[in-house]
Amino acid sequence: MKTRELYIFNCAANTAMQTLAGILLDTLLLMNSQMIKLLFSFSFLFVVNISKGQTTVQKKSVNQTKDTLKRNYDFSRLKPVELPRPNSGTFTYEQAGKRKNEIYNLQLTPKHFSWTNPTSGGAVHINKRDEIEVYQFTIGILESVTDSAINYIDAPKDTFVVITDPKNLHYYVGGIGEGNPASVLITSEIRLDKSEAIKKIMQELWLPSVQIYYLTKRR
Repeated sequence: MKTRELYIFNCAANTAMQTLAGILLDTLLLMNSQMIKLLFSFSFLFVVNISKGQTTVQKKSVNQTKDTLKRNYDFSRLKPVELPRPNSGTFTYEQAGKRKNEIYNLQLTPKHFSWTNPTSGGAVHINKRDEIEVYQFTIGILESVTDSAINYIDAPKDTFVVITDPKNLHYYVGGIGEGNPASVLITSEIRLDKSEAIKKIMQELWLPSVQIYYLTKRR
C-alpha cells in the first residue's frame, strides 16, 4: 500500500474508532442515567411500599437512627417516672389533672431506644424541630386504619416514624389490652414550654388506657 493511501486509511480508521468510542460513551452514560432512574424508582417504590397506608392514615417516613452519640447517650443516670394517670384507681380525673404538668419536668434527651416497656405500647419523641417521632413499637409500625381492621408492619431495630398528624397517635403506641394500660415513654430534645407538639401528644395520650412515663435525674 502506498504511503498516501496508508495515511488516508489510518485517518479513516482513527475517525471510525473515535466515532465508535463516542457511541459507546454515550451508550454508557445513557445506561447509567437509566440505571440511576431505575434505582431511584425502586427506592421510591420501596418507601411507598413501607408507607402504603399513608392515604388512610397520614404521610410519614420510616427512618433508622444512625447517630452514634445519640444511641450511646448515658441513660443510667436517669429514671422513668409515671405521670399520674386519670381514672387509674389511684388518681381520679381531677387529681391527675392537677398533676398533668409534671411532664414538663422531664430531662431533655435523645430517643431512648433501650427503654424496657413494662407492658406494651411504645415511645414518643419531640425532636429539635418540634416534630413528633414515634419509636420503640411493641406491636409494629401503623400501616393503615380501616373500618374493619388496624394493620401493622414489622419495625426493624431502632426504627422511628415522623408523623405530622397526631390524631392516630394512640394507634402507634397502643397496647394489647388484657387489662393493662399501654405504656408510653415521652422524650424530648427541646423544652416543653417551647413545644407545640407536647400539647398534641397529651391531647391524644392522656387517657385512662395509657400510662405515660418521662425521664428525670436519679437522686
